[in-house]
Amino acid sequence: MNFKKNIIFLLLTMFMMSCWQRSEEFKSKGYFYNATNDTVFCFWGEQPPYHPVTLLIPPMTNEEFIRGVNPIDDLKRLHNETGIDAVMFYTKNDTVVWHAPFKSLPDSIHSFYNENSWEISEYGCKKNRYVVASFTLRETDFK
Repeated sequence: MNFKKNIIFLLLTMFMMSCWQRSEEFKSKGYFYNATNDTVFCFWGEQPPYHPVTLLIPPMTNEEFIRGVNPIDDLKRLHNETGIDAVMFYTKNDTVVWHAPFKSLPDSIHSFYNENSWEISEYGCKKNRYVVASFTLRETDFK
């Protein structure tokens, strides 16, 4: 009888410690956070024709813009495959354009293409890890 209890206990423990199957809501995601007081428009590319992903980001909100395996790697792949070499954000008064490629620059340099300007959070377990990456648009970006 003890043998059966031990087996059941072992199976329950393994079940509780295992990772659940990944669902769509737990895919890795990339967000823009608009920390300005203005609505921000985002265009992929510096000149027309723009890439079809164009976003309108209301003040003080997050806007999901990419979903996949790893947001930074997915962005690098998107830029390589499409030839997009810049991202442009503008408000009613100001514009900021950041140019590719992605680099690892000091934290003091705030740029869309600076990997250190992104807030990266990892969730899940080893088998089903997912990443949430967020880039914050600041008032100082548009000065």
